[in-house]
Amino acid sequence: WINRFYILDLTAQKSFIKWCVDQGVTVFVVSWKSADSTIKDVLWDDYIAAQIEAIDTVRGLLGVEGVHTIGYCVAGTTLAATLAILERLQVQYVDAPEVLNYLGFVHRKLKNYPVSKQFYDAALAVKSDYLPALEYQGEWYLETGDVASAFANLRKLESLCGRCHEWQDLAGALERAGQAVAR
Repeated sequence: WINRFYILDLTAQKSFIKWCVDQGVTVFVVSWKSADSTIKDVLWDDYIAAQIEAIDTVRGLLGVEGVHTIGYCVAGTTLAATLAILERLQVQYVDAPEVLNYLGFVHRKLKNYPVSKQFYDAALAVKSDYLPALEYQGEWYLETGDVASAFANLRKLESLCGRCHEWQDLAGALERAGQAVAR
């Protein structure tokens, strides 16, 4: 089965799980039962509840407020729904700047600027030098008319990573908005 969890752990040389452990991450894996007639009455909500229970279990075992999550195949789809529900309920289980930044991006694209700003701020509170959040927050500033703050983010990016791709992307957004950027 290509959609099973062990696609993330094929061999020692091709293992995302081993790589995470080597980086010092404590890894927990949840695997779904293969579909058969015994689970014909299992609903989408049951999967969501199971993911919330798994997150709560890991939080309890590790004694932490937040966890990093990843979902593969259909579990990725249900995890996205789970995180959206937790966000809607304003439950802050996830403290990964990547997730917070992505939620900021989604809300910005939906023109939900106040919520978007909260997620960018949260991502940067977790990791103040998280380059993608600095880029996207800079684009947020630009879209909401705060050009000075967009340039401040551009300068911060340059101080952190030179003219990395995040700097290039934000500089391009500024230029498309009619702002002169020294290249």
